[in-house]
Amino acid sequence: MSIFRTLVSVCCLLILLGGNSSAKTLAPYRSGDWAKLINQADGHPAVIHIWGFSCGPCVAELPAWGNFAQAHPKLKLMLLEVDQVPEEMTLKTLVDAKLSEADNHVSVDYFDEYMRYEIDPKWQGELPITLLIDAQGNIRKLRGSVDFKIVNDWVFKTKKDD
Repeated sequence: MSIFRTLVSVCCLLILLGGNSSAKTLAPYRSGDWAKLINQADGHPAVIHIWGFSCGPCVAELPAWGNFAQAHPKLKLMLLEVDQVPEEMTLKTLVDAKLSEADNHVSVDYFDEYMRYEIDPKWQGELPITLLIDAQGNIRKLRGSVDFKIVNDWVFKTKKDD
């Protein structure tokens, strides 16, 4: 019976994802993982976008992030979803936004003040928040819905600085 349930679950997931076999899995994010996430940039410019399903503007702007990712395929884009929702729901949302190939992370622990403090001691947890990390590791924080002109200008500047 457990094999049957597994097959049914896999079939349901494929249907939910529209049969898109290119969907990546979500990397788990836990307390203490911030330094590891930042280090993934490996001395290259990177963008970390922190969002959640409980934030209407976060979900609404995901397709714009998908367009951004397609326009800048060599830029390291990491997304961190912080709400406790089923993985299938997150994957479907990312596939619909054309973000399934981005470096997607999901908080597997309740995203509490300790996790927020690890990212920025002054951050109160408002979403969305976007961090632009240059090749030297300098971080520029953009709070609220992102102005993609600012992000695109930053990308152009970081390419020029390389």
